[in-house]
Amino acid sequence: MASFGLSGSLEEAIPVARKYALLLYGQKKREDGRPCTTLDELRYTLASTTDSSAANLPPREDAFQQHVLRAMYQTPRWRLREDGSIEPVMFVKEPAPKEVRDITHL
Repeated sequence: MASFGLSGSLEEAIPVARKYALLLYGQKKREDGRPCTTLDELRYTLASTTDSSAANLPPREDAFQQHVLRAMYQTPRWRLREDGSIEPVMFVKEPAPKEVRDITHL
């Protein structure tokens, strides 16, 4: 994942990102005993076997792929540190004018 968005293709990134997301949501087994291999399978399994609200379910596979596309687009636009790690740019302007920071202790 160190090179995510910096090299490689979407076809290489999607399976790696999917596996990571499956693990984050606690990869479960389907009714037939095999592990879920897509986010849609995991979403269905969690929705039908737990009391999880829809907000706590993993995204649908198509929405997840769009998120990966956005992440792959954004990642190279962030600065790279000398050690090769990525440093996200959170903002480019000061959080508040100097006068406001002086009186509010920001």
